[in-house]
Amino acid sequence: MGETSKIQWTDSTWNPWIGCHKISPGCKFCYADKWMKRGGDDFQSIERTSEKTFYSPLAWKESKRIFTCSLSDFFAEEADRWRGEAWEIIRATPRHTYQILTKRPERVLKLLPTSWNQHFNHVRIGISAEDQHTLRQRVNDFANVHSTVRFLSLEPLLCSVSSDLKLIVDDFDWVIVGGESGGRGKRRTTELDWIRGVVNVCRCQGVPVFVKQLGSGLAERMHLTDWHGGDISEFPSDLRIRQMPSITMTGDAP
Repeated sequence: MGETSKIQWTDSTWNPWIGCHKISPGCKFCYADKWMKRGGDDFQSIERTSEKTFYSPLAWKESKRIFTCSLSDFFAEEADRWRGEAWEIIRATPRHTYQILTKRPERVLKLLPTSWNQHFNHVRIGISAEDQHTLRQRVNDFANVHSTVRFLSLEPLLCSVSSDLKLIVDDFDWVIVGGESGGRGKRRTTELDWIRGVVNVCRCQGVPVFVKQLGSGLAERMHLTDWHGGDISEFPSDLRIRQMPSITMTGDAP
């Protein structure tokens, strides 16, 4: 995590706290859990990071797209005591674009700062969903949350969601889709037709779509060299699409 990132749809990651609790099927093989265990940390324990890490966006002089809380959830309950300070860092750095992705949309509205509409135009908020149930539930919980860019991450995509997506995609400015990564033979396989369904719905509705990765299951089945299935040159030609949101704004000065 830090000033540069290998995640294809962002430039950097920022983790003012780490750790989370698994709340739905998409969490089963969470990469953050694996990453933290490798370092000897308990994923179930949500902890504030070091002062250097917590305040790092203030030191990044160049404008960046920052995936916020890549190793946690920005709206996790245990982080309530630190979130106000994190919001202040975000407000003070309108040169950056903050991309906040959550599985807890029911908490978002009440936890936005009071000056949200005045000083946070450089923040994008999105929800993550992996199947029809989580998509319906989280879209409903997210309905009244407004940000410059509202986005949806369908990763890991565990089933076809095209029929549901048709009904709600107009409420979003950007859709990310991808399969589950991890050790070959150990992850659930996302089908190409499920990804195609998402891409086709987005194309028909004029919503930018970003195919992040095919996932380890498809990578193994298709004998891809990238074992995450993230090399776009190995995608079927109709899925080589990585669009970014068409709405771009900078935040107000602090």
